[in-house]
Amino acid sequence: MNNPMMSGGNKMTRRGTIKLAYLGLMAAMLIVLGILESWLPPPPVAVPLRYGFANLVVMFALCFLPKSYSIYLAATKVLIALIWRGPVAAALSLGGTVFAWVGVSLLLLLPPRRVSYFFLCISSAFLHNLGQLAVLSLLPLGVTVGIIYPYLIVISLLAGALNAALFRVLLPFWRRAASSK
Repeated sequence: MNNPMMSGGNKMTRRGTIKLAYLGLMAAMLIVLGILESWLPPPPVAVPLRYGFANLVVMFALCFLPKSYSIYLAATKVLIALIWRGPVAAALSLGGTVFAWVGVSLLLLLPPRRVSYFFLCISSAFLHNLGQLAVLSLLPLGVTVGIIYPYLIVISLLAGALNAALFRVLLPFWRRAASSK
């Protein structure tokens, strides 16, 4: 009797298990970065904004891993927003994540070494905020979204620069982990 569970499984099963474990660790990192972010004081603006540290995990996956990994992690990030902060936060997270994911994907199509991680982080933050603005404009909140726009540009630059510094610190760790999987 050839039972894969008893004989240690085949190579495909092991690869699938390793992939699942790796994605689980990356999802855990989304959660940890989200918790660390919640400990920081919010940006000094009239609307509640976050720094977007969890977006770094999705961006790393987009830059260095198969696209399917980044899609899984992006969906996980939105699901976490739904569980922790509710449906409006999840909708905002979805809008921002889609805009940022598509934008960074397009930037990564440029020739290698043409786009710095700093520029990717700032672009991602700006596009994420733009996606959230798009969602906000669809919600019946009675808020004029255009008023928020100037703040979002400044916050995008600041959050993007902060995320770029954090990305640079985490990148060696993530690359080591990705190469050992």
